[in-house]
Amino acid sequence: MKKTSIIFLIVVLAISVTHSQDISRKLIIKNEKRPAFVAGVNFSGYFEKIRDTATWEWDYAYSYELEPHISFYPIKNLGFGAAFGFSRNYSNFVYYKNFLWYGFYARYYIPYKIDYYLLDHLLFYCEVNYNRTNYLGLKKFEYPLVSDNLVYNLLNIPIGIQVDLWKGITYEMSYSFSTFFHQKWFIFPRVGLEYHFYKKEKDIFESF
Repeated sequence: MKKTSIIFLIVVLAISVTHSQDISRKLIIKNEKRPAFVAGVNFSGYFEKIRDTATWEWDYAYSYELEPHISFYPIKNLGFGAAFGFSRNYSNFVYYKNFLWYGFYARYYIPYKIDYYLLDHLLFYCEVNYNRTNYLGLKKFEYPLVSDNLVYNLLNIPIGIQVDLWKGITYEMSYSFSTFFHQKWFIFPRVGLEYHFYKKEKDIFESF
């Protein structure tokens, strides 16, 4: 994920230097595609492996997360949606319940794109996501508190890049800045797949 982000920044910087005299006129153009509905799923995971100094055996813990979501765009590039997520957790040295959450979010797509080779397939967005969860993250390397009910608050602010693959199908890479409101912010990466139902051309000009 980090390597992909670095490569992308290097490419954009190289293009900017090459076309520095008129970059805004030639490279940055409006994105005329505007979504009406977006449906997709986000993925993320975690893995940790530590050797027990007493038994000299390996202890491990890993998990994977899935978050289906759907959103509606009544305003240009600004959408509102809902999501439900769950995380399956596994370990050979400790047991804790699986995580559940649901939430509501607002997402804004940057209405511009880079008109250069394959870079014109990139979409940029930012999002604010509020969730109710059954787990409360503690300090780093400490196990979270897990409840039987969705009683904890979680705020996520993902910033991401999407690649328009084919006829509305996109691949997403993002970093989410998150907090449980009681501690410092933490960052985690995620990927995803989405399908964009775009507005027809006549609807674009009729929308405000």
